[in-house]
Amino acid sequence: MLIELRLKNMAVVADAQLHMGPGLQLLTGSTGAGKSIVVEALRWLRGERIDRSLLRAGTAMASAEALFDLHERPAARARLSELGMDLPEDGFLRVRRELRANGRSVAYLGTQQTSAGVLAGVIGELVVLQSQHQQLALLNPSRHVELLDAAGVSRALVEDYSSSRDEYFDCQRRADEFRAQRARIESERDLLEYQRRELDAAGLRDGESAELLQLVQRLSGGAKLLAAVARAHEALSDDESGVIPQLGHAASELNVADGILELEEAAEQLVAARELSDDAARTLERFLGSDELDPRALDQAHERLHLLEGLQRKYGRNELQLIDLHGQLQEQLHEDSLATGGIPRALAEELAAASARLSAAAEALDRRRRRLARQIERGAAPLLNELAMEGASLRFDFQPRLHPNSPLRSKGRPVSAGVDGISEVRLFARTNVGAAEGPVDRIASGGELARIGLVLRSLSGGNERPALLILDEIDAGLGADLGQAVARRLRALAAGAQVLAISHLPAVAASADRHFAVRKDGGEDGAVASIQELDAEGRERELTRMFGGQKEALEQVRRLLRDATQEESA
Repeated sequence: MLIELRLKNMAVVADAQLHMGPGLQLLTGSTGAGKSIVVEALRWLRGERIDRSLLRAGTAMASAEALFDLHERPAARARLSELGMDLPEDGFLRVRRELRANGRSVAYLGTQQTSAGVLAGVIGELVVLQSQHQQLALLNPSRHVELLDAAGVSRALVEDYSSSRDEYFDCQRRADEFRAQRARIESERDLLEYQRRELDAAGLRDGESAELLQLVQRLSGGAKLLAAVARAHEALSDDESGVIPQLGHAASELNVADGILELEEAAEQLVAARELSDDAARTLERFLGSDELDPRALDQAHERLHLLEGLQRKYGRNELQLIDLHGQLQEQLHEDSLATGGIPRALAEELAAASARLSAAAEALDRRRRRLARQIERGAAPLLNELAMEGASLRFDFQPRLHPNSPLRSKGRPVSAGVDGISEVRLFARTNVGAAEGPVDRIASGGELARIGLVLRSLSGGNERPALLILDEIDAGLGADLGQAVARRLRALAAGAQVLAISHLPAVAASADRHFAVRKDGGEDGAVASIQELDAEGRERELTRMFGGQKEALEQVRRLLRDATQEESA
């Protein structure tokens, strides 16, 4: 319940405070006095967009502040806890929103600064606004389902349907993308097969290019060494021009120097040199015969590196990306993992499960809506009759969204899942005895729409009642002759709850538990509006003004007040 509401520097309101209680609170005042500013302040606190033109001229800041009693609001307390906000120990929550001269707005829940989105999540649940503008939802067939849901469809059912629908369409999107990819693959199969075989034959291995580059560098240096070793081996060769034969010849020539010590020593040295040269030649021959520096390995490394570099240029991918591409091509061209419908079995199973969940959620929501619609149809006639619409009736019409290719089923028929359900819901009405039934948006007058809106609000049930229900100009378009009927309906709505209504009907104002009047006066700093709770004498004056101000209306005013008091005591 809203305990207190304070406005500062909002348009024509410099400073105003309303102390509210249970039951029906009425706000009246002449046209342009500033009644709408009270509603605007509550919009601010609900987290709605701020109209910056409402900052009172010459002031640095405008604010709206409210105190709520949350003792009987466990859902609101739980919501605060979920958001990590401090729960008020005394069970009262103070909410404040400020508009500053620089255009910036700031919001507070208790002492903690917060955002407009958090306000919408907390206060938006506590304060429900049904304005004259919102009654125009009756004129928009696409919003009739919202009117039905507001009358008692669990939010959990709506949210379950919405999340199931999102999940299903996400699976469907992925399946469609896969099928499109498969179609592309089929159209390009010859090319993709060629690419797969080419990459298959290449035998790609991560890091091979880097290894080959290092090998080429090592082998390129080794080739020079091999050439030098080969030349050295050739110089030592057994050919007549080689070092080894020449050393042998030289040693033989000195055989004639027998007995000459120096020549014998020289001959021995030549023989030793020949033997050492033989050893060197055999070492060089073994080196030249090894695989370590085989020139063919260099050629092979060059060829492999050329192949890999050519593939990378051709496909515009590096080595690792080529390996990934090879894997993708193998997977794309392998059809054994596909289920019926041309999608992977895992995705097909996921899609089937999502479809089943969506079907169940859609059926549950549709069943609840149809049951609630029948309840409203039964309850609407007596209330419409009470509001001088004798013989009138309401009926919600359900038309399944049939779609021959949809996998979803309702009562065995294929249906599509619209944003708001599997059935199009439209409100039909009969406005008086003998009249033909028709869509409410086509046959109801402004006054009839106001009464139908009030009846739908009166029949709302099943969801937790808001802490405060605001009815802005609920009786717009209705004559004074319907005042008492509307008053009875508003009092029934306010029984055990809190309703704030803005009205122009004296009979409605006379039935209020609390009556606030808005008055605007001129001054040096411009027009200033004040809001006062009226005592008995003040109510007589305000009701007289609402009757047109004639002195003869006073007795009628007193009668209305007496009748309202008697009804309340009864």
